[in-house]
Amino acid sequence: MAGDDSSDCVDNNNASGTDGNKAQMWACDGNTAAQNWTVNSNGTLTIDGGCMDITGAKYTDGTLIEWWTCSGGANQQWEAESGELVNPTSGMCLDDPGSNTTEGTQLTEPIKRGRSLSGRSRWAKCAFRPARVSLNAHLARRGGARGLAGSR
Repeated sequence: MAGDDSSDCVDNNNASGTDGNKAQMWACDGNTAAQNWTVNSNGTLTIDGGCMDITGAKYTDGTLIEWWTCSGGANQQWEAESGELVNPTSGMCLDDPGSNTTEGTQLTEPIKRGRSLSGRSRWAKCAFRPARVSLNAHLARRGGARGLAGSR
């Protein structure tokens, strides 16, 4: 996944396979162990034997994104939608909080707009541009290892 300028990647901090390890912004440096996530046909994004995970399956503003042992839960599902990386349960995009471009910033889910999870209404598109993590067109199809990159 690459963002608007492809200079920052989604990085599994220190390529650690420890539950709760942060998924962070880091300069795209070719560290394949930390930055080459696999987009799987089951909707998960994996690296170092684990999944990109919404902490505690909490779908609220600012919930942190982390590495966790794959469970198949809805909080580990991601879809390419209009060039965004979106969790289909929450309808929220992967985001760098507050447009922060500092290396090591842990990624989050942004504020929801529109429809809520209880069926009231949830926003259809990700609202934060350019401070969002987006997908290259070649990742719209699933499968294969690619680096995840964010925008500045």
